[in-house]
This record gives sequence, C-alpha cells and structure tokens, in this order.
Amino acid sequence: MFDLRRKCWADQAFPDLRARFPAQFESCLPGMVAIEPGWIEILERLLERIESTGAVKHLRFSWVSIQEKYGELRAEWTFDTSIPRAALERHLGPVSAVIDSAELESTWTCQICSLPATNDEYLGWHMTLCAAHRALRRAVENA
Repeated sequence: MFDLRRKCWADQAFPDLRARFPAQFESCLPGMVAIEPGWIEILERLLERIESTGAVKHLRFSWVSIQEKYGELRAEWTFDTSIPRAALERHLGPVSAVIDSAELESTWTCQICSLPATNDEYLGWHMTLCAAHRALRRAVENA
C-alpha cells in the first residue's frame, strides 16, 4: 500500500533533473527538493521555464528548496544580489510569474498521480489529492 505521508525525495529519485539543470541547483542542498511523484512534471516544466527566462545566467538564479507545504508546491530561490538593478527588473518579473504558475498548478494536481485534484485537509494534514487518492487516504488513516 502507498504511504501517503512518505515524500518522494526528487533530488534522489530523479537525479536527471539535477543533471539537466545543474546551475539551478547550486545552492540547493541534498534533501531540499521533496515532492511526490504526481508533481514531477510540474517540477520539470518549472525548471525548463526558469531556464528559458535567462535568470540562471543573468541573475545567477538558484533554488534553495522545492517542497510541499499545506498541499501546495513551495519554491524558495536565491540570486546574486550584486546584479545591476536593470537586470534584476528585467528578469525578476518573469521568474516570479513562472514560479507562481507552477505553485498554482500544484493546487489542482494530485500529488500522487497528477490527475485533477483538490486540497484535502484530514486530521490536520493537507494534501492535494484526486478522488481515488482521497478515498485511499481515508481508508489508510481510519484502518
């Protein structure tokens, strides 16, 4: 049976993402990317879109952590603060928009299987789950 509370440590389970986007993970310690398998496609699109903004090159953009919190994707990042203001203004807007989009997408995507989902709070624990995984969660928790 699937343990709904076990995190999929994406940086261990999916090393190809770190290999494809090494500069994005320069500030990200092992274990700081922790999401379930249903959000891996969201993560992959997020990394690709960040790369396309030019922020990695121009701002020295890097992730600090990418995790689930309250059933939503949360992405924390950093950049070189000595970058000239014009470059910051040119890149920070697109970066924020890309991250906001991924975080929003996670609110309607099942963490487990990526089917359409809603946020489910049960016994104080929030997860974004499809109907089938919500039912499984109830069965596991009530067993």
